[in-house]
Amino acid sequence: MEAGMWRHVPETMRRLLRLVRIQRNVKELRVRETAALGERRFLALVEWKDEQLLIGVTPGAITLLKTQARDSRNAAKRGSEE
Repeated sequence: MEAGMWRHVPETMRRLLRLVRIQRNVKELRVRETAALGERRFLALVEWKDEQLLIGVTPGAITLLKTQARDSRNAAKRGSEE
């Protein structure tokens, strides 16, 4: 192969890379708050999609304590403000 043929590759790559758009994954899982209970035990308030999950964590187990839709939390907050 001829060396001159590769001369335009960097410019071509730059042009192609300008056309590429990287879409980052939207994170649906968020730890909103934690509360330590001592001896490696804690509660975690986790948001996942449109739900809130209250989770209890110990060295030997992870327990789902309660779930709640985020919309109902906002509705309850609005009701208490009126």
